[in-house]
Amino acid sequence: GSPFQRSASPTNPKPSSLVGTTINLPGVQYPQGQDSLLLVASTQCHFCQDSLPFYQKLIPAVKSKMNVIAVTPQPRAEAEAWLSKSGIKGIQIASASPSSIGITGTPTLLQIDSSGKVKSAWLGRLGESAQQQVTKSLMQ
Repeated sequence: GSPFQRSASPTNPKPSSLVGTTINLPGVQYPQGQDSLLLVASTQCHFCQDSLPFYQKLIPAVKSKMNVIAVTPQPRAEAEAWLSKSGIKGIQIASASPSSIGITGTPTLLQIDSSGKVKSAWLGRLGESAQQQVTKSLMQ
């Protein structure tokens, strides 16, 4: 791997501190009886940009099992253009500040249940093994 795969800085809360919290997004209804995957990203974040190839594989794989929502601080249209340029289409996009839902770093992936409660959280740009772990965990 590259020497730059550092984990989130120690000042960031650990992803596990998000587990059990409830994410309320304005204007977003979570489907009943189905988990959702929240992709919290910013079009301005280079780690998010670097992570797009992973999301290109992950999102189509999990879309049959769960609802996928991208959460970005940018206006919806801008986020939609950024994602669709990367081939990520047909997912819900919510415009909200990550900090308003307790997220301090982008990109962050959250698996939530239909009440918005966080079941799993993954922070930052993920290395190869972490990517496989996320995919496996979400596909269960």
